[in-house]
Parts: sequence; structure tokens; C-alpha cells
Amino acid sequence: MVSGVSGTSSFPLDFSAGLSAAQQRPATNTGSGANTNSNTSNGTPNSATGTTQQPVNSSSILADLASIQNPNLASGQSSGSVLGAYTNDSSLFAAPQTQQSQLLTQIANTAKKRFGDAQTQISATYKQASDNITAVVNQWISVKASINNAMAGVTQGQTSITNANNTLLDMRGIVSNAAQAPVSNAKAFDSDLASINQQADRLGPALNLVGSINPVDWTPNQVQYRNNLGTGVTTLNGGYIGSTYRIMASDGTVWVPDTQANTLTHYSELQGVPQKVTVTDGTNTAQIPETASYQNGIQLVSYDPNTQAIKLQITINPADPPTTVTGTLQQTGIGLMPAWFYGGLTTTAGRQQAFQAINEAQARLSLGGTAVQVAANVTATDQKNADNALNALNAKSADAQGTQLKALQDLQTKYTQQVQAMQNNLNQLSSQQQNYIDAFASQISDD
Repeated sequence: MVSGVSGTSSFPLDFSAGLSAAQQRPATNTGSGANTNSNTSNGTPNSATGTTQQPVNSSSILADLASIQNPNLASGQSSGSVLGAYTNDSSLFAAPQTQQSQLLTQIANTAKKRFGDAQTQISATYKQASDNITAVVNQWISVKASINNAMAGVTQGQTSITNANNTLLDMRGIVSNAAQAPVSNAKAFDSDLASINQQADRLGPALNLVGSINPVDWTPNQVQYRNNLGTGVTTLNGGYIGSTYRIMASDGTVWVPDTQANTLTHYSELQGVPQKVTVTDGTNTAQIPETASYQNGIQLVSYDPNTQAIKLQITINPADPPTTVTGTLQQTGIGLMPAWFYGGLTTTAGRQQAFQAINEAQARLSLGGTAVQVAANVTATDQKNADNALNALNAKSADAQGTQLKALQDLQTKYTQQVQAMQNNLNQLSSQQQNYIDAFASQISDD
């Protein structure tokens, strides 16, 4: 608090902290009984000394603050000086630097340091908040990537169903044409069936909702993915749009098809070892896998749809007589069997059975499509939740950035106002000091 002749002035901030007592009070010289360093407020000659006092240049007190910058949060660029009105390059005083100008310089440096410290603290607070938000955003991005993969599986499943349905339509034409050319059309029928199975299994288990069934118990595949930042997991239940089968033989062995190679192979048991058969060609003998071709190695003898009892004639080596196999037919998927099951499409009855099987396959394919549609709805909901979480985090980040910007703007305003008030008080102090000098000089002259 500084007391003057006409009243009292106060400083908003104690920028003089750390200054010596001599630096905090106006200096006086004893020459001619007056202070030669004091100035009049209007630059008039000093009555005691005859010298002209220079007024305080108020527009240049804060010249040293011109370098204080205000980082722009949104762009990372620098704006103008915090105290942009005080950026002229004129010196503080026209005369050599006095104690008062030194005091003002120290005040300016103190203000600059305090502004920089406060600015650093605001930026550090924002950075911590921003880093926390970014970490959570990255976690949600990982969750959304998992959801997007599942959605890709849904899309691919829908594509496979469409392709399988188109193939079934093509198979109708094949059966119709088989009346004129049963052998070639039976081969085309089996090729289309293999194509449907390929559509079912073209994706790996991680994304497949229409295939990749368990080879032993034929349970449908499941697709799992994360749906939140905790332990939440969504499980999508798949279906099977392909068609496979096996024949559990009466002797405990099993005949398993290769749906792509269009063959039927004899195994010791489920997941067992392939059986071999000895063939003779003149004086040479060899053991080969007991595998029959769809085209000329399998003939249906009988089948009971009620009991699934089946009887086949299997030919491995055309030079040898066929082997009779009896057992139980097990099926899964859309229910289509190879052409041999329909008499090689050589008879009207066999072709009628094939037409009926295609109709049933289309109905079962629609059921498989329902499972995929359910999965589509579930993944869409999970994706929406992830998007909402990311949007909320983006809004939170924008709020934090806006809060930082406002804090820096408020800091700029605060320091501008406080340093300006300091300047005004110092000017008032200088004027009051001159009034004392003028009063004492007048008294001396009168004496």
C-alpha cells in the first residue's frame, strides 16, 4: 500500500516480492535539496533545479512482456502477445535507466514468469485430461474393430446364402435336363452341391455364421467378440447352409464324404484312420484307400426315411465286385444328397426325389438366413453403442479443449488488467512524488 498526498493507491498483485527496500521506494538525491530523479507529470521544468523531468512512458512499461505467447488449443499455433497493446519497441525512459525503470523492468519480468507458470499449469491439466480421454478412445476403437469384424462375417454370410440360393435354382434346371443326359447332368448336380458346401465354409471359424460346423457332432459355429470396455462378450450363433452326411456302418466303422472331391471314404471310426483295400492288377498287388467315387463307385440299394437305414453297393476297383455296406444315414444342413442318392437322375422317380429335396433345401436355407439376420441386428446394436461411446468421448475432448482455451483467455485478461493497474499506480506515485518536490521547492524559494 502506497500513501500519497491526496489519497491511497493499492497494487492488485505483489509483483515487487523479492525486491529490496531501496528498489520498492522512490529514490531521492540531495543535490540542491531536491530529487533530481523525480519527474513532473507534464514535463515542466523543476522549480528547484531548473531541470526538465521526463514523464513516464506508460505505453512502454510492458515492452518486456511482448514475448508472452498464448498457444492456440485448436490449431497449435501462436497468437499475438498477451498484452498486445504494449508491444512497441521504445525504451522505458528517454534518459538513462533510473531506479524506477529498473523496478518496472523487474515487475515486468515477474509478471512474465508468473504468466508462463500459470499457462504451463493450465496446459498440463488439459494434457492429462486429454491423455485419459485418448486412452479410453483407443480402447473403444479396439472394441469397435472387433464388432466390425463380426459385421463383416454377417455380410459374408448373407452373400453365401444368396449364392447358395442361386445355385439351388440352377440345380432345378440340371434335374430337368437329366432326362435327356443323366450322366453329365448327374456330374453337374454334384458339382453344384460341392459349390454350395464351398459357400458354407469359405470363411474361417472366427467369422463364419453359415458353416465351419463341428465335424464330429455337427454343432453350429459361434462367433464371439467384445462389446464394451469390460468383460462383455457377444456370442452369435451360426447355422449351416451346406449339406453333409455320413453312414454309420453296422460293423462300427463309418463312411465319410469329401464334399469337395465328391468321394466317400471308409474310416475305422469317427475321426479314425482311413481304411485300405488290396487291389490286384495281374501279378501286382497294392493297398489303396477305400474311397469310392460319386460318379461310378456308389449305388443306392435301399433307404428307409423313417429309420434312416441305408444299403449301398460300393465299388473301389472296377475290376473287383462291389462291396455291400449297410448302416444308418446321418445328415445335417439343408438336406441335399449327391446324385447317386437319387438313382443317378436316371429315372423319373429319382428326379422327382431330387426336385423335392431341392424344395426342402430352399426352405432350410431360409432358416439359415434367419440366424444371420438375427446376428445382423445384434451387431448393429453393438456398433451403435460403440459409436455413442466414441461420440461422447469426442464431445468430452472438445469440452476439455474449450475449457483450456477459456482458462488461457481468462489468464490473459487477468494479467493484462493487473499489470495495467500496476502501471497506473506507479504513474500516480510518480506524480505524487513530484507534487512533494514542487511543494518543498516553492517553500525554499519563499524562504
